[in-house]
This record gives sequence, structure tokens and C-alpha cells, in this order.
Amino acid sequence: MERIHSLYLHVPFCTWVCKYCDFNAYAVLEGLIPPYVEALSREVELAGAELPIGPLDTVFIGGGTPSLLTSAQLHQVLDRVRGIGLAPGAEITLEANPSNVTSEQVDGWLQAGVNRLSVGVQSLQPDALRFLER
Repeated sequence: MERIHSLYLHVPFCTWVCKYCDFNAYAVLEGLIPPYVEALSREVELAGAELPIGPLDTVFIGGGTPSLLTSAQLHQVLDRVRGIGLAPGAEITLEANPSNVTSEQVDGWLQAGVNRLSVGVQSLQPDALRFLER
């Protein structure tokens, strides 16, 4: 079996679910995020032990709104990813909603190893954003 060099991790939580969204996403249920992060971390660890994964060239953390994770939660998941092995210069992308990003979060993401953001800008027009419930 050929080695796997890319990894997608899904975080299905959002502040609210947008009308147009086709993704597996759920309005935030705060109590579900910590056990989900534990399960996701364990799944990464198990996949690394059972599959020919790594070194990884790309890691994409999408959703949902994965930027809702705390820095500690993101560190936990990415520590498990590093356990699989990252290629030199690996691209680690985090999807983020621009309406709830702070400089403190960005600092935490950088410390966790994120080196690329995918920012979900659906529109820069206020009327369109209201229509989309963004």
C-alpha cells in the first residue's frame, strides 16, 4: 500500500449552521467539544499505528469551524499528528471564520504549528452576509 502523505481532520462544530452549508456541521454544543477532541486525537494515534501514514506533507483541519477549538485542544490534536511524522516544511492549515478570530488565537495556532489559514470569507457585502446569516 502506498504511503499517505496528506491528512484531513474534521471538526464539525460551528457557532451556528449557515443556511447554505452542506458540510457535516452542528451548532456548538460546548460539552461535546472536549470529548470530540479526545476521540479525534485517539483516532489520529490509531491511524498512525495501523496505516502507512507519513511523513505528512499537508494537514488540513476543516469543518465546521475548527477555529472554535482552544489553543490547548489544537495543540493536543497536532501533537498526535506530529507523532505520525511531518515532512520538513509541512503545510498545516486551519480553517477559520473571520468573525471570531483574535490575535491571541492566532498566536496559539502558530505555537501549535499552524502555518496556513483558510479564512471563510463568503462575502464582503453586509446585505449578502445578512442573507447568508453570517
